Amino acid sequence: MERSTCEDQISRVFERLCRFVNQRDATVSPQIWEKDAVIFQPNGPPIRGVANILSAISASKRHWQHDMRVACDEIEMNGNLAFSCGTLTVRMTAQNSVEVHYLDGKFLAILKQAPSLNWLFYRVSYNSSVPLPVDTTL
Repeated sequence: MERSTCEDQISRVFERLCRFVNQRDATVSPQIWEKDAVIFQPNGPPIRGVANILSAISASKRHWQHDMRVACDEIEMNGNLAFSCGTLTVRMTAQNSVEVHYLDGKFLAILKQAPSLNWLFYRVSYNSSVPLPVDTTL
């Protein structure tokens, strides 16, 4: 597969992640996670496995409305792995109040190409230049 095709596919995986996080319906999940995926989050332990990742996102969506934006600055591929880094911003507004939190940071994501040739998140690590509340997860 050509490099530009892979980069386009990886960019679409990030777009699907943003749409999923931003939508109100927490029950519809895109197939963008490798089964052993891990998210390394600030102010919390790693979230291991797709079931736990989806549970954490759903829990956050019950309390917060999200506006997540991701900009991939670089994508490098090596075999069936792709390494992407860039910036992300998330504006989280509490569902039943005017409370607002911001996450403004950088990320490093490792994606794995599945046998179906789809790219899936394998490892994601992000930080925030804005102090986060201890219990806020994506």
